[in-house]
Amino acid sequence: IGSRHLQSILKLKFPVNVYVVDPREQSQKAVQELISKEKHKNKSIYFFKSIDALPEFLDLVIIATTADVRAEITKNLLFSKKIKNLILEKFLFQKQEDYSKIGKLLVSKKVNTWVNCPRREWKVYKDLNKILQNEIILSINVSGTNLGLCTNSIHFIDLVSFLTGQQDYQLNTSKIENKVLQSKRKGFVELLGTLQGYTESKVAFSITSFSKGSTANIVTITTNNALYIIDETNKILISLNSKKSSSPKLTRIDIPFQSELTQKVVQTILSTNSCNLPLFKISSNLHLPLLQAFTLKISSIKKVKFNL
Repeated sequence: IGSRHLQSILKLKFPVNVYVVDPREQSQKAVQELISKEKHKNKSIYFFKSIDALPEFLDLVIIATTADVRAEITKNLLFSKKIKNLILEKFLFQKQEDYSKIGKLLVSKKVNTWVNCPRREWKVYKDLNKILQNEIILSINVSGTNLGLCTNSIHFIDLVSFLTGQQDYQLNTSKIENKVLQSKRKGFVELLGTLQGYTESKVAFSITSFSKGSTANIVTITTNNALYIIDETNKILISLNSKKSSSPKLTRIDIPFQSELTQKVVQTILSTNSCNLPLFKISSNLHLPLLQAFTLKISSIKKVKFNL
């Protein structure tokens, strides 16, 4: 994901100094090869193996490491450098204590911080968010093949929060399969099945990851008056409003890649000190119930107690 952020940043229309930190020489070479194919006029790119080599003041930092080391790297950066704006990748951290510790550190260091749950930046969901202000949301259901419950549920929990305007929710993991799978990333795990939940105002939601087939990623939103089906894979929105028409309306939609989005987010942050991504405090509140639910589920399957 870090290389996708870099690809996008190189599309900025104004001059920037870009500093890439990766201790692995092989990774640096792969990134250098990738960006060598891109046009990056007025961009100076520097590669380092250590945070220590970075300038003292940084306008914007994106931490795109894996979750197991992100907390430590974030703390090291905050103690050693002066950072104005920060974007953290999800899943934020693996230990519950890191959320409050880093949250307090960000406040004390006065760092504007967001978490990269980018569906809030997608036009289809921004448009739906406005439409749904005049409707009562009954349920939001997500499904797809190999969605990655552990990795990607936070994206859809964030989407539920964005569309409903609510942060508090309850989860039920009883429909998740009782087997732990190895993730594509070494040292990480995945789950299959259905994660169920409801918000504080009783909006029901579910996230289902199928193990077989090639089912598209589908988000279905049901309201008191309408049905909205967003096919993220095939870039189609199907909407049916019982008050306006008896036949469904089909609309082509844009589903942007990360390599398209980061540029817009960075430009907005650098010019306005704000963006549509969720703030760290909001995203922390959304991460924590999910972290606890998955930890307890994996503990019960493996018959091993994990310390949060």
